[in-house]
This record gives sequence, structure tokens and C-alpha cells, in this order.
Amino acid sequence: MKEIWTLQNIKEAIERFKREYSYYPSTVDFDKTDYLPTSKMIQRSFGGISKLRSDLGLDATLDYRKGKVRSSKARQTYSQAIKFEEEFYKFLITKIPEVKVHEHKILRPGRVCCDFFIYTNDTKGIAIDIFYARIFFQFLELLI
Repeated sequence: MKEIWTLQNIKEAIERFKREYSYYPSTVDFDKTDYLPTSKMIQRSFGGISKLRSDLGLDATLDYRKGKVRSSKARQTYSQAIKFEEEFYKFLITKIPEVKVHEHKILRPGRVCCDFFIYTNDTKGIAIDIFYARIFFQFLELLI
């Protein structure tokens, strides 16, 4: 049986989440926590998470999509990406001669950017773009 979500029981669920994790849930948290409604349902029924927070009298200025929270997350993500790219480069040159590995290449036509381009003996080559490095390296560790 589906739960009927009201402002009151949503507020209770959000407060429970805050007690357990010490922060208000983000969109991802709504979608992965079984005692919270989905973000899609909140968007459809209440006009989105920011509006819901405002309607519930919670910290309406808290918006994980912009401001300090977003900037901090972006810095952290960028820092991790740089680290993972360096680790992947070190891994590549243990498997492929370094002279064949090009970092941050722009492919034309179309100005397509890739993190690594591996020159092959034919005229094609291999383009590699790491866009979610944490999962990629977990997968890579399984292969090694």
C-alpha cells in the first residue's frame, strides 16, 4: 500500500533524516531513503524540494544546487577528478608506452574533448573520458 504523503508526515520524515545524518536531505537522499517520498513526487505534489522546505518552515535558504554548499561540492569533485586522472595516467603508462598516451586531447571535427587519447598503430586511436571516477576506479581495481 502506498503511503499518502502530507506536509506533516514529510516534515517528520525529514526531521528523522536530519537527526540520523546531521543535515537536511538532498534530492538524492530523498530518492535513496525508504522512509522519505521520492523527489519526483515532491516536485509533482509540492513544487520541488526548495518550495517544500519553505512551506515546512525549514531553512529555506538551504539549497544544495547553488551557493556555498554547491561550491564546496564542486571543489571536492574537481579535486577528486584530478587525483583520479593522475592515478589513471600512471596506470595507463604501465600498460601502454607513454609516448602513445595523450592527456586532455580535443578531437576534431566537433571539438570533442577527452581526458586521454591513446594512439594506436592504425589512424584511429582510442579516446577515454573519465566522468565518474570513483566508480571507474572501483571497477578498474576488479580488473587488475
